[in-house]
Amino acid sequence: MIKILVLILSYSFINNIFCDDDIDELKPETKLEISRLVHSAQGLLRAKRYKEVEEIAKQIQAKSSNSPEPFYLRGAKSFYSQDLNQAKSELESAIKIKPEHDPSLFLLGMVYVKKNNWQRAGTYFEKACNNADFNPFYRYYLAVSLYINENFERAQEEAAKTLKLKENFFKAKLIQIRSLAKLDKNAEALFLAREMVNKNQELNSVISLYGELLAKEGNYLEVIKLLSKKASLTESEKRSLARSYLHEGESTKALNLFRQFVSPEKDSEEDSFGYMECLILEGKEQEAERYLSSIIKIFPDLKKPYHRELKRIIEKRNLSKDLHTPYPW
Repeated sequence: MIKILVLILSYSFINNIFCDDDIDELKPETKLEISRLVHSAQGLLRAKRYKEVEEIAKQIQAKSSNSPEPFYLRGAKSFYSQDLNQAKSELESAIKIKPEHDPSLFLLGMVYVKKNNWQRAGTYFEKACNNADFNPFYRYYLAVSLYINENFERAQEEAAKTLKLKENFFKAKLIQIRSLAKLDKNAEALFLAREMVNKNQELNSVISLYGELLAKEGNYLEVIKLLSKKASLTESEKRSLARSYLHEGESTKALNLFRQFVSPEKDSEEDSFGYMECLILEGKEQEAERYLSSIIKIFPDLKKPYHRELKRIIEKRNLSKDLHTPYPW
């Protein structure tokens, strides 16, 4: 985590050093010295040598009394030490000196991520982007915050902008796909997901998403082809594969998968109905009724619609059993 964030902030770190009004009045050799000190601080942050980071902050402050960098360095040190309140205070001091100081804006956003306040985090990520629109990492975190805050239209837009800045930033592409799916733009999402699968991009993450999109589009045979050969499946992948087996008439295989993840406390309506249908098709009507009773015990309001669905499933099974293939005339 520390290494990644330091690398992210290095995109803008040096650029900010030469933008302070106070530093503009410094001698060229002093500017270069501050640049060297900032570079050193980056390595020390990665190495968790925080006392030395503090010493560098003091040195920079002695050379430039109106620089945000010492406060930023102390904020970063506190952030990596898990002292979020102190980090917030230091970073706010840096921003007070220089409101457009994008490393401080970004890291303050990360403080709010740690506090699980994605609304506030997003405001600081956006400010960081506005002051350093060349930084793909800032924009990616903005896209993530927008997605979490359910602003899916803007999330996919920011993810697309991230990819223009860094075309191999495949995690941003995943956010774009997820956002498109939430916007019911399944064809666009499926196209991008298929492209990632074909190019082996972020395969472990995209396979599950791709399976969900295929199942949503009714491409059940393709889901089975994609997931049935995997040695290990995530819960999401099991769900997509179970639904696909059921739709393709392979209720035994579907039931074996449903058993691995169904839980009355958290099952969606689609999973509950699918599981009950598998049980009925496999001749386990009493087990289906017990499962239904466990759901109703937790969610009494579901009694009528769920009983109605169970009745429909049984009726469909019975009608299917009564059908006979006639001899040709």
